[in-house]
Amino acid sequence: MVVAEVQAWPCITRPRVVGHRGAMYREPENTLKSIWECAKTGADSVEFDVWMTKDGVPVVYHGGEHGEIDTNMSVPTLDAQRLRIEDLTWSQVASLRFRISGSELVCPTARVIASKGIPSLRGVLELCKATGLRPTCELKGSNTAEPTVRLLVQFGLLETATCSSFKLDLLVQAKQADHRVRTAALFDNFEPNFVVKSKAVHADEVHVRWDHATRQRVQTAHDAGLAVMAWVNHPKYMSGQETAELYRAIARTGVDAMCINKPELLIKVLDSMPSGLGESASTGIQGSDLRVSLNFKPCARASLERTKLAGPSNIVPVSVAPVCSNEAACSDHTQPTRTRSVVRFCRRRC
Repeated sequence: MVVAEVQAWPCITRPRVVGHRGAMYREPENTLKSIWECAKTGADSVEFDVWMTKDGVPVVYHGGEHGEIDTNMSVPTLDAQRLRIEDLTWSQVASLRFRISGSELVCPTARVIASKGIPSLRGVLELCKATGLRPTCELKGSNTAEPTVRLLVQFGLLETATCSSFKLDLLVQAKQADHRVRTAALFDNFEPNFVVKSKAVHADEVHVRWDHATRQRVQTAHDAGLAVMAWVNHPKYMSGQETAELYRAIARTGVDAMCINKPELLIKVLDSMPSGLGESASTGIQGSDLRVSLNFKPCARASLERTKLAGPSNIVPVSVAPVCSNEAACSDHTQPTRTRSVVRFCRRRC
C-alpha cells in the first residue's frame, strides 16, 4: 500500500458536481441525511444555506428570503406569528420537524417522517469532513460570515470550501475573517456587470443561474480569473426542465461546476460525454488548489466501505479498498476519471 497525492480536478473541462441542498429527491433538503446521500452519489461538493440562531449557533436551513420558517416545517407552538430562524434559539430550532403534508419537499414521505430536522453547521461540516465532500456554504444571515469561516478553519476545510452569497458584503466579511477562504458572488437575475461586481469584493468565483450561463459569459468570467458555477432553482420552479438534455447543454458552456438537484443524473450525463465538454476552463478552479492524500494501490479502481449514518457524533470516515485485479495490463491506472475521495475508477473500467 502506498500513499499517493492526487489532484482533485486536474483539468476542469468536466464540471464538478454540486448537490443543491444535498440530494433533495432522496432526503429532506439541507439535512444530514440529504448530504450523506449526496456523498453516496459520488458528487464532488454539496451546497447548503447558513443562518444564525438567536443564541449564536450557525444552522443549515433555507427558509424564506429573510430566514422565515417556511411551509416545510411543522411549528404548532409557533404558528401565532411569522418567526424567523434568527428569532429562535438553537434548542428551539433543533426541535422543529418537517411537515408531512403541504410542504415543498420532493423526497419520499417516509424519509420526511424519519428526518431529524434542521442540523447545525458544525454537524454538516463534520459530515463533509468524513465523506470528503467539498462544502459550498451559501451565507444567508447577516452575521454568518465570520462564524462560518471559523468553523471551516476548525475542521480543516478552508482549502476546499467556498463561501457564496447574494449579499456581497458578506463575502467581504468572509475575506476579512480569513483571506484564504474562497468566495463566490451569487447572481439570480442577469447582471451585465457581474464580473466587475465580483472583482470589487475580491470574489474567486461567480455563481449564475442556469439559464444565464452561456459560453460567452463563462469565457468572460474566466478571462477575469473567475471560476463559474451554474445553479438550478428548487424543483418547484424548474417546471420539469431538469433533464439530462439540460445538464448536457449547461456542461457545454464550459462552467467549472454545476449545482443541481439530481447529482446522480448529472454524473451519468457527464460520464456519457466526451472529455472536452465545451469551453476550456483553464483559468477557473485549478486542480493544484484542491489536492487530497489518499491510500490506494497504483490502479485507481476502488470500492468504498462506508458505515451507516447514525448522526453527527457517529460519523466514521470512509475507507477506500482497492479491488482492481488488472493492474499490470491497465495503462491508464494512474488517471482516474473521477478523482474525488468517494469514487475511483480507471478510465478503462478494468
